[in-house]
Amino acid sequence: MAPLDQTMSELFLRLTKALEQKNTAQIEIDRVSEAIRSLAYAYEDPRQTTAFMEMLAEAGTRVGFASAIRSVLALHKKGLTAKQVRDAIQDGEIMDLSGYSNPLASIHTTLRRLVEQGEAAPFEGGSGETSYRLSDPAIERIERRNMAKKFLRDLK
Repeated sequence: MAPLDQTMSELFLRLTKALEQKNTAQIEIDRVSEAIRSLAYAYEDPRQTTAFMEMLAEAGTRVGFASAIRSVLALHKKGLTAKQVRDAIQDGEIMDLSGYSNPLASIHTTLRRLVEQGEAAPFEGGSGETSYRLSDPAIERIERRNMAKKFLRDLK
């Protein structure tokens, strides 16, 4: 077998094994997720059920711009400009922005989307630039999630 053919054969073998591992992991993820869903509805307090369901929905997602921005805005209740959001993400090491050619443009786009979805509210800051803060429903969602996390910590 030619070296190139040998390399391709080895790579496809590795891919096949990795896909098998991925499928096995997905089966376990589905089982555990279903158990969490079932138990979440056993709580009498609907806020706890909602919080656990939100945590489940977010559990499999990697930190992206929206999550990073929500985290930063949650910490800065008075609001931030897009530049301040970028700086807070970098300073807090919430997300690595080095792979983005223009992270500020992505932050502006994500902020605009969060406003459209009702998760963030724009306002004119003291510098004349548009600033953003979390909307009340977004804050309530975060508080419910924190309540569920505290509940889980207390169980340990």
